[in-house]
Amino acid sequence: MRLAPAILSSVLAAAVALPALAQPVPVEVIAGVPFPLRVGGEAAIEGTSIRLRFDRVTGDSRCPIDVMCVWAGVFEMVLVVDAGGGRPATEVTLDTLGQEGTASGFHFVLLEVKPSRRASQPFDAATYAVLLRADAIF
Repeated sequence: MRLAPAILSSVLAAAVALPALAQPVPVEVIAGVPFPLRVGGEAAIEGTSIRLRFDRVTGDSRCPIDVMCVWAGVFEMVLVVDAGGGRPATEVTLDTLGQEGTASGFHFVLLEVKPSRRASQPFDAATYAVLLRADAIF
């Protein structure tokens, strides 16, 4: 299932606009359908015991949109995949250079990162939101 880029961007923009919560409430997501996740946020894949958490940002060298750069930079994050049942959770590193990850029978893809950085404004890392997709591996 492919969604138009404008739809994906509007879904992610809505996630960025959400107020921060003290305790993230897991959202239920459908395999193969893009979903937004804020830093610290959690999601559960419908019909499975798998829970996902946007654990942390490990790097963000993306070029600010109000600066001219010779390199676009890269955003890198850690997604924690917990399959439940007492099994240890798996950390999956995803980035904007196309690094994707596999864990617990799913393939994870980072589709978009918000907000864009600006050199002219301070940046609050708590405002990160990503658009992810979890595809079941058959």
